[in-house]
Amino acid sequence: MNEENKETQKKSDIKQLIDDHEVSLTEKNKTIQQLRQELIDFGRIKSKVETENDNLKNDKQAALDRAQRAEDRYVKNTELKSRSEQQEKDLLNKLFD
Repeated sequence: MNEENKETQKKSDIKQLIDDHEVSLTEKNKTIQQLRQELIDFGRIKSKVETENDNLKNDKQAALDRAQRAEDRYVKNTELKSRSEQQEKDLLNKLFD
């Protein structure tokens, strides 16, 4: 009988080891799946950030281009105004000289 108890205990111990191992594998698989999902999420977030960064760069360049065109118009208008004033002075001098 003692031999049967030892054998039964041995089988029970083996079954417990197998169960513990299966639980451990299940937990590790869950962890792996969570890490895979986090990696996928990170990839999506990274893609969104890169897209937003590109959009901001494009917006910045567009703003710089608009500012340059505005500055060019200002310089052109200032030059035209100066030239016009000079021509007006020249005409007035011709008329009254």
